[in-house]
Amino acid sequence: MNALRDFFVKKYGFDIELVRTLVVKYPFILSKTTEQLEQVFTTLEANGVPKSEAIKLIFDCPKLLSVNLEASMKETFNVFDLYHKITPEEVMGVFRAFPYLFCCDTIKMRFFMGQFRKYRLSKDQILHLVSISNITLLV
Repeated sequence: MNALRDFFVKKYGFDIELVRTLVVKYPFILSKTTEQLEQVFTTLEANGVPKSEAIKLIFDCPKLLSVNLEASMKETFNVFDLYHKITPEEVMGVFRAFPYLFCCDTIKMRFFMGQFRKYRLSKDQILHLVSISNITLLV
């Protein structure tokens, strides 16, 4: 718990209550090293997500701390590009609305992308659809 406090409160200035809530919501966070936590923040920041927004996304989807985020993002970017030429920046917009995106099974993701293609939805229609709904069917 001290490592989490040092990381979130001392290093990034977040409230200790946020740390407590994260631990209650996602006890596995106690097994994470500061290097693992830092890697998640670094990866998100490298893709245009500032630390203040990253903590909100992690709070909404703590499982982000347990996936190989960099590999998952790369694979998700490839699927969206392959099926509908959706750029990584546009995928990040979807991620901001649906933080669980990079935790989803890519087989299910490919199925959905194929369905969007089957029904001839345009890129704009797909982006609109996934931004107004949390695509809970992917879960």
